Amino acid sequence: MVNPPNDSEDATSAGSVSEHPPEPSKPANRIVPDAVAQRFLRIDNRYFFADRTLAFVDAGDRLKVRTHNLEVVHSVVAIMQARGWHTIRVTGTKEFRQKVWHEATIRGIGVQGYGPDALEIQQLQRALDRDPPHYQHAPANDKQAAREERNGSAGNSPAPRTAMRPPTVGVLLAHAAAPYQFDSAQRMSYYVRVRTEVGERTLWGTDLERAIAESRSAASVGDEVVLAQRGARAVTVRVPARNANGELAGDKKLVAQRMTWSVEKVQYLETLERKAAVFRMGDVAPADVLSQFPDLKGAVAGMKLAEQFAQRLTPDAADQARVVQAIRTGLANAIAQGQHIKLPAQRAHQNQVHHRNRSGPSREELQHARG
Repeated sequence: MVNPPNDSEDATSAGSVSEHPPEPSKPANRIVPDAVAQRFLRIDNRYFFADRTLAFVDAGDRLKVRTHNLEVVHSVVAIMQARGWHTIRVTGTKEFRQKVWHEATIRGIGVQGYGPDALEIQQLQRALDRDPPHYQHAPANDKQAAREERNGSAGNSPAPRTAMRPPTVGVLLAHAAAPYQFDSAQRMSYYVRVRTEVGERTLWGTDLERAIAESRSAASVGDEVVLAQRGARAVTVRVPARNANGELAGDKKLVAQRMTWSVEKVQYLETLERKAAVFRMGDVAPADVLSQFPDLKGAVAGMKLAEQFAQRLTPDAADQARVVQAIRTGLANAIAQGQHIKLPAQRAHQNQVHHRNRSGPSREELQHARG
């Protein structure tokens, strides 16, 4: 009998991945590909290297990873694929989240919890161009328009229905409403044409019209942009209805999933990442942060409230530091996503100000500080 290796260290020191939304009771969440099972020593739900170092823990709908080792990342992504996970949520260190995002996205798995920069998106795009993923295609029929609503179809190779495509980087050439795939027999949709490093691409999705109109960076023809899917939302669409003889008999309503999009200038996203990086480090004086980025006034004020809150929450300096860092990380992530951090709400009455000074910042103020 093999003695259990020592796994007293934190099994989530690198990070974890979980199915999103979670389905804990799904039978497929017990599947482990043979190649993965043969690669590691298994004891209960723990997987170890040959030297008995813990690699990851399998919790069914969640995989807790101990190391940044790329072999382990490949293995957990293989498990995710085998279990049919279309979208995942990743947590942990930036290095771990970046590796999982890259490997999972190449395989058509949508990833929440990591925001790639423009360079990472371009690197991923080159990898996909060298070795494009092979997705299964549903047979064409009269419900193509409804499938387009569910898929957020883009390019020539539709991804799985609930998976998100990797972002596309290129120069915006044109965008307009048109029959899907320019086929007059199809319903109206919306397309965006971009010129990438490997040629022109046309992406389709009804929500692209809104994404262009509401672009925070005012993306327009001629700009270098990043087009990214942001997840699906439920919508009601009308599709053709047929009788028992296969004849058209009007239409019917169908609840479907419509993919949402964002379209932003590359320069705008790079600026957001620089702002977030400066704020996330925490070693730049507030005055210097504001001199570079005056629009971060709300975030800087939020950190002052966070420090006051931590001091009132606990007398322990280490605990105070953890609370402040957690709030700082949340604010930095919001900045990277382009969210506007509002200034804390001002109280109109002196007695409310007096109460705040005695008891610390209110829940409302902390919520405002976190954006």
